[in-house]
Amino acid sequence: MKFLRAKRVPKRAKRASRELVSERPSPQTQTAVAESPKTEVNLKLSCPFCGNPLASRNGESKGAAIAGCPSCLNLCLVSTPEHPGEAVALNDWPDLREYEEAGSVLGAVLGELHSAIDRLPVLPEVAQRIMTLIHDPLSDMDLLAKEIQRDPTMSLRLLRITNSPWYGGRSDITDLSMACARVGMKGIASVVWSVQSSGLFRTSHRDFSRGMQMLWQHSVVAAYCAQQLADIVPALNRDEAFLAVLQHEIGSAVLMSIISSSEDERIASIRGSKERWSEAVNRLRGIACIHALEKWKLPRLLGTAIYSSDAPEHCPVQAARTLAHGVALSKSLASSLGHPPNEEGTWEAPTDHFSCDALGVSEEDIQGIMDNSEEHLSDLISATSLRN
Repeated sequence: MKFLRAKRVPKRAKRASRELVSERPSPQTQTAVAESPKTEVNLKLSCPFCGNPLASRNGESKGAAIAGCPSCLNLCLVSTPEHPGEAVALNDWPDLREYEEAGSVLGAVLGELHSAIDRLPVLPEVAQRIMTLIHDPLSDMDLLAKEIQRDPTMSLRLLRITNSPWYGGRSDITDLSMACARVGMKGIASVVWSVQSSGLFRTSHRDFSRGMQMLWQHSVVAAYCAQQLADIVPALNRDEAFLAVLQHEIGSAVLMSIISSSEDERIASIRGSKERWSEAVNRLRGIACIHALEKWKLPRLLGTAIYSSDAPEHCPVQAARTLAHGVALSKSLASSLGHPPNEEGTWEAPTDHFSCDALGVSEEDIQGIMDNSEEHLSDLISATSLRN
């Protein structure tokens, strides 16, 4: 099997096998690293594969994390204790420039990932001002409410979520100032990202529209489970867990958008086969997710946890391991609740899930989350509907 040749990889980036793997490069071979000392210094990191600069993160505490190169799309590990202020190649990570088989569908999808990430919407002006106010210690709920009123979609979504099981209010709220007070600053930030993310799960292609809707509903149900899980597990931050789980299928949405609309004949050839395009999505969704979160400048620790959630015990960053387990268990809980539905139409509580022991969650805890979530499923899905 021949692959496109690329520029020589710098010596410090370990050369990986050129054999095409059946899944995305797994974090299982990584050795977990302790969180590196945090600093506010703007570290100028360079990709260990192509040498081009990685996106800088002014103001973000710099700890070890997985980052994506905007030039060659390769993922790497940044700011480890062994290599502070540097980016190094993930063990067994194949250079994506050599990962593309000449003429292959996978190569074609990777080739369009650059432009797909570039086309991702940035936060609208109103949303940017809302996020600025959230991080301004001098702002208050009245100022936030006035800013939110400028965006009808944001206002409606905030009121829906405020009156939904997310925040469990006993009486309906119709005033935005009261809604802001109920959900709090971090809750408002979650609403902003909910609105931002939901737009990616839409497509005009009839054969993909239902699949994207199911992905979004899965993300919403899983995010609700994550909040309940965080109430049980002290090491999980409630808002951090919500945001990570809400975003965990963003990579899939980006790839489905590419496949459903591409004019490339190779990509178009798999459009009618769910098995074939699902295989491409499953191989590349972790990569696409990391790059989407990079575009939005979300904390790299979130992307690290999401990427590692298929095998959280092998997460290469110790500080992200608990969150990775939280993402993994939340996904399983949502699937057990029928989102997405399985072919048999039946499901069982994931009481034997591998993350239960890691998080110290009991069978009773799992069953409690299942019962509570099942009771509120219709309200949750309605509150976060893709329809404005």
